[in-house]
Amino acid sequence: MLRLFKYMSNKLKMLSLLTIVFTIVQVIAFLFIPIFIGQITSLISQKIFLKANNIPFETFTSSVRILRMFTVEGTIPESLKYFSIYFAIALIIGSSSTLFGSILGSYVSVAGAKQIREKLW
Repeated sequence: MLRLFKYMSNKLKMLSLLTIVFTIVQVIAFLFIPIFIGQITSLISQKIFLKANNIPFETFTSSVRILRMFTVEGTIPESLKYFSIYFAIALIIGSSSTLFGSILGSYVSVAGAKQIREKLW
């Protein structure tokens, strides 16, 4: 496979590497989504518990640390808002990188096969 890779133009080589980058970004973005869903579910259950026991949840603070990378601190409604935004961002990044990676991958495979065919025959 690598022998055939040298017959492709530099443009297609760079586009194939960009496809790999898009795939890695997609995997990383989709790995964060279950974490955000779990935290949103946890915060909603805390909110329901506090509401059922007549504890004002608007003043109850929560601190959530995700993968030792960043911390979300604040009241429960603020934390829910932040996690919803993070969830939407991860979903948009993952979906768009999937789309662009698929489009680039199909383009590189068709154009690369055409170039290899022209050089070999």
